Amino acid sequence: MDKYNHELVEIHRVNTEAMEAYRRHLREMIEAYVAATGSARGAAILEDFSDYARHFWLVKPKAASWVVCWISLGVSRNNRQRLRFEERDHGQPFK
Repeated sequence: MDKYNHELVEIHRVNTEAMEAYRRHLREMIEAYVAATGSARGAAILEDFSDYARHFWLVKPKAASWVVCWISLGVSRNNRQRLRFEERDHGQPFK
């Protein structure tokens, strides 16, 4: 993936072990979307989520803290704490 501004953003695949907390959050967001809209495409993604996960990237401005990104995504305080603990316990995947 080379077509992005390396100086301004960081990108990470969500299908790695270190990204488990983010992959879980992504799945929860898709589940909520499917529940609210009845999306057939969303349901298909959920059926084979482990295969589809390789198509998703976490994109973050380098200047933004992870807490700001989580808040903008609507991640609750409890989930932010869980994500921080999982990063600490599984190694820091981010700079």
